[in-house]
Amino acid sequence: MAFHLLQHDREGALALSRALGEAVGTVHHCARCHTFTEAEVCSTCLDPERDLRTVEENPAYIGFRFLCDYYHTPLEDPRHTPYFGYANAHKMPVLCHTWGGSPYDGVENVSRVLDKYHDLSLIAGHSFRGNEDNGVKIAQKYDNLYFEMTAVLSAAGRLEKFIDAGFSKRIVFGVDAPWFSYDSY
Repeated sequence: MAFHLLQHDREGALALSRALGEAVGTVHHCARCHTFTEAEVCSTCLDPERDLRTVEENPAYIGFRFLCDYYHTPLEDPRHTPYFGYANAHKMPVLCHTWGGSPYDGVENVSRVLDKYHDLSLIAGHSFRGNEDNGVKIAQKYDNLYFEMTAVLSAAGRLEKFIDAGFSKRIVFGVDAPWFSYDSY
């Protein structure tokens, strides 16, 4: 192709050269499927209908996980609506990392989601660490909110706070190994 353009279409060769120069700076691999894209994740991977078909076809999928702080996207972002709707309709669990004071997955964000979706079970990963008191308050309002204890047990009294508030049956124990270890505390 290069020889053809050099011999028959030098303007086309220059246009191709400029386009390739731009592409080198803007095109990279999709973080999920590794095809070429200008975005972090390609449009195919961002298609919720594709994701939900995959979930529907594979019984190994039992719920969804949201890492809102990692992607700087609030839990109640409209792009999550199809997933929450599916989880709500199928009574599936949704795990969301929650950190006290987060603008993406804090107590207020979780409240907005649970106000709308009453049949999904929302598991508050890390149990609103640093804001457990408000986590306990909203759990009194939503009986479909559960507390996950990874990284919570590193400080005395946190587990007891949830038990003393009457939520012993809404506590789950997960693990972030190998990224998290209680040995590091």
